[in-house]
Amino acid sequence: PSLAEAAGSQGGCAHHADPLPVAGQAREVARRLLAEAPARTRPTLLLAALATRPTTALLRRAGRPDAEA
Repeated sequence: PSLAEAAGSQGGCAHHADPLPVAGQAREVARRLLAEAPARTRPTLLLAALATRPTTALLRRAGRPDAEA
């Protein structure tokens, strides 16, 4: 499931500053990958994480023309 679905299953509203809904080694891998991502790609990654069904077309319509699968 996407992060949006995982956060929604926690009940209530998720806040952007809340911890990722993943545990253990998966959390550390996610942190490392996000830290290594170029700053210009982070808004695209955030949008993809927040979308219930992220697609390349959705990201492009949202102003991320360089989005790739």
